Amino acid sequence: ETYYSAEDTISLLDHFKIDHTYPCLATNQWISGMLRLFRPQIEDLLRERDKVLAKWEEDHPDEDVYEERDLEITSNIEVDIDKQISAVLQALGAANKAA
Repeated sequence: ETYYSAEDTISLLDHFKIDHTYPCLATNQWISGMLRLFRPQIEDLLRERDKVLAKWEEDHPDEDVYEERDLEITSNIEVDIDKQISAVLQALGAANKAA
């Protein structure tokens, strides 16, 4: 497997799109849409993951962080689709007023 740092992964997010019809076009489009909708949170999660891995490596210099099964979940966040959509609409409204 290949590990990409948070910043490298974030730079790839603009290219993430699942647009093939198999196994289900609607599901594939939904996944792509959720990534765009929650991009700020995804970026935060990736950065937090890197901090957790770096701290673990610092605390366990003789062990391989990528083989540590206790680090299967390195960050998490609760999401609320309605709340996120409201925040995006509010931000867009504020941006339009400023323009």
